[in-house]
Amino acid sequence: MSGVIRAGIPSAALRPTPDLRNRATLATLALLPAVVAAWMGHDATAAIAATPAVVMILLDRMPAQAPVAGTVPFFQQFLVLSLWLGTDAIAARVVAALALLLLHLAWRGRDQANPFHPVMASCALALAFVPASPIAVVHPGDVLPRAAAIALGGVGLLALRCVRWQAPLGMLAGATFATAVAAWVDPSWLRSGAFLAILPAFVLTAFFVADDPPRTCMRGQGRLLVWLLAGCVAAAAMFALHATGRDARLPLALAGSVLLANAAAPAFDRLFQARRVAGTPAA
Repeated sequence: MSGVIRAGIPSAALRPTPDLRNRATLATLALLPAVVAAWMGHDATAAIAATPAVVMILLDRMPAQAPVAGTVPFFQQFLVLSLWLGTDAIAARVVAALALLLLHLAWRGRDQANPFHPVMASCALALAFVPASPIAVVHPGDVLPRAAAIALGGVGLLALRCVRWQAPLGMLAGATFATAVAAWVDPSWLRSGAFLAILPAFVLTAFFVADDPPRTCMRGQGRLLVWLLAGCVAAAAMFALHATGRDARLPLALAGSVLLANAAAPAFDRLFQARRVAGTPAA
């Protein structure tokens, strides 16, 4: 898909990207290193979620199985959901999976009209009713390899030009800035189990959620700015929640920042489109 027209902005503003079906296929394959890392960290849920996603990809390549094409993005989203929620969030995973299924059925064939990312909307809904605290004691030997595996898959998507660099760079840069300020205020934040537990979800969001074409800014400047702000807001909110002992709301703060960025995307598109028109020389 070369782009999605929104607010009168031509699709040429987007750098060419694969259509949503091929994008979901590549994203699923890019997540396999993260699945292996999760499995080695004794989280079998990710491996279970990856199995139908890979099966759908294989079936999708068979001409006689063309009807399964529409299910590939759903199973890729289900895999992202399974990796995004922590291993202790079993109840939240179940509620979020049901919400994702309902959203998929409601928006089937019209996903581009949904202004919010389905995975983040499902997780936010689930976490609002079933809070999921990051585990109190986190082993860096489990969490850091998982975050690195996710980043490896994300870099692969960047190399394939399946993901545009502005969204992940903006979100990670904004989060890094806010985290640095938070660490200056309270150095124990970086060493806390809550910070380490949320790290894989943050990297996953930056590479596999932020640059979703129907729900992000059309123009590169808008993408960079909106996700810079979203990363900064998410990290600052999580630090504030941790400081007040509300660690159970950390994942919800991350999901909420993504939904805010989705909601703000059309306004940022109009802003940069207006600035471009204002800067165009008169004929």
